[in-house]
Amino acid sequence: MNNYINFKDYNDYELIYLIKDGNEIALNCFFEKYEKFITKIVRSYIYYKDERFDDFVQEGRILLYECIYRYDDSSDTSFFTYFSIILKRKIIKQLQLELKENYILCEDSVIDYSNKRMPKKIEGKIFFTDELKIEIFDNCIIGNITLTSFAKMKNISYHQIYYVYQKMIEELKTIF
Repeated sequence: MNNYINFKDYNDYELIYLIKDGNEIALNCFFEKYEKFITKIVRSYIYYKDERFDDFVQEGRILLYECIYRYDDSSDTSFFTYFSIILKRKIIKQLQLELKENYILCEDSVIDYSNKRMPKKIEGKIFFTDELKIEIFDNCIIGNITLTSFAKMKNISYHQIYYVYQKMIEELKTIF
């Protein structure tokens, strides 16, 4: 008799729990479930006849495996959203790295540029007069604090902080 259990009706949380418990059949089912999604996302960035296409799909599979074990099921984000954002960021970052590798400056222009470049400190007071905007600029845009952490720190709802943040980004776009 075959001991195969059909996990297709299980949701992501149940499958992740089984996978973390060591169930290989659940892992195979999970990979089968996300295979088309990985291919679809990769295809949205790379033409499927490109020689790099299969490499990016394989990177997506590896990333799926890593995300299973890194995912925190107590977070507000679903696994699908968590994985799709990480996969898209990985593809974009890899494509940017490839572009940087192919971009070569001659030595003279690098030397000229480095001599003229002066370090400067940017402060939120230069661009914004509102105290909240200055704090968001200094802590979230320049600093390492996320908008969620900043909202909790200030006891303001995340949506209000996000709204102000989006307005600031629009203002900065017009300045630069």
